[in-house]
Amino acid sequence: IVDEVHMLSQQAFNALLKTLEEPPAHAMFILATTEAHKIPVTVISRCQRHDFRRISVSEIVKQLEVMAKTEGIEVKPEVLALIARQATGSLRDAISILDQLASADQEITSELAHQVLGTSPDQAVLNLVDAILNNDATAGLDTLHESAERGNDPAQFARQVIAYFRNVLLMQMGNPDRIDVPGNVMEVIKKHSQEIEVKQLLDLIKIFNGAINDRGAAWQPS
Repeated sequence: IVDEVHMLSQQAFNALLKTLEEPPAHAMFILATTEAHKIPVTVISRCQRHDFRRISVSEIVKQLEVMAKTEGIEVKPEVLALIARQATGSLRDAISILDQLASADQEITSELAHQVLGTSPDQAVLNLVDAILNNDATAGLDTLHESAERGNDPAQFARQVIAYFRNVLLMQMGNPDRIDVPGNVMEVIKKHSQEIEVKQLLDLIKIFNGAINDRGAAWQPS
């Protein structure tokens, strides 16, 4: 296995090409890269290409359900969905999170999951978005302070807000099938998609991205 093969020099590629053209019978070469466009065509033409993708939330939930049942872990479907969304397409990360929650020696509730993950409940995100759209700074700051008092990571909260705005954008662009959220949140997304303009939405995503990147220089993360 050659990991990050795109980092090889041209001379190394030339040496590898000879081996790929006449590989030994007992060997199989697996070339892994995140930048396939940097691999010479002469090398790609001699390989079988397999593109890996992130696993969907529903697929991760199904696998976690099987594992929880096998291990005798009692966990509600909404918690598994939260774990799956937090894993961002990585089954390995999802399994690690479930294992972490299972070792807490108490019932795995949504509250426990949010506490361990440092995330905020969906309602907190919705409250902040409502405050922004209503130009209600008081309500917005109250939501941020309440989230911080619960021990939630401000940067993680900002990522959740960005993810929510992305879902609103997907709704506006006519791609609701790519939005994987609970039914009650989906209804709010539909409502917000009709209330906010695309330019404002993109500006908000840019602002929250900037807040995450600048948090290291801030004495008050919130």
